[in-house]
Amino acid sequence: MDSDLKAIMTRDFVLVTLVNLLVMTGDYQFFLTTALYAMRLYDAHLSEAGAISGLFVLGCFIGRFVTSHFITIYGVRRTLLGGLILLTGSVLMIFGASNIALFTLERFFFGFAIGAVSTATSTLVAYCLPHTVQGFGVSIFSISTALALAVGPFIGLMLTATFGPWSVNALVLILIASSLLL
Repeated sequence: MDSDLKAIMTRDFVLVTLVNLLVMTGDYQFFLTTALYAMRLYDAHLSEAGAISGLFVLGCFIGRFVTSHFITIYGVRRTLLGGLILLTGSVLMIFGASNIALFTLERFFFGFAIGAVSTATSTLVAYCLPHTVQGFGVSIFSISTALALAVGPFIGLMLTATFGPWSVNALVLILIASSLLL
């Protein structure tokens, strides 16, 4: 087990796992607070807020589907970088979303970008691992998503309650920008 752990803990594996942790933490913050955000800032009805959350998920689904094609054409690293840039742009869009239509569009693009980035990181991590420890390595990588699922919603709700909805946007932007630096 110890030699297996040493085999997977390469620089590339650690960086991809950290990128996944940062991005998914931001994703789960946004996902959980999207409906609340729409209702508080844009006076959306519950059904509108639910539809916006649904478009967020639909964007993610489409992003995952399209990304496989981009990985084939441009390679996984370029696709990941493009997804991170798109993700950063979509988070920046929220600061200019002056109405519910722009907010909805931003959440769709954010979902699309999350789908692209998560597909690229999952693919890249498989390339980083020696064949003999791929199952173990993917399990370790998956812990980053589980950890993000555990802390992202908590952080998002805590920030919203303490500092207001805009604080979540700022933190998600910091998380995504940090992943670009890695």
